Amino acid sequence: MKHLIFLIIFVSVQGFTTITRGVYRDPEHPGKCVINENLILSAGEEVSNPYVPCGIISCCNNGHVIFRRYEL
Repeated sequence: MKHLIFLIIFVSVQGFTTITRGVYRDPEHPGKCVINENLILSAGEEVSNPYVPCGIISCCNNGHVIFRRYEL
């Protein structure tokens, strides 16, 4: 019975993740991810998304970006 209660609680508190991908290149900043003029990331860098609560922006190679949002 204890295991069943633990399983129900564990499943009910799991969060959800939304993932979006895009390409944000600028010839003036080769190899970097240019989200806007104030947000330029190097490959491998991650920052909190200033536009989305609980969001993270990850810069991959050559301007490829992964946007993640965690929801509880």
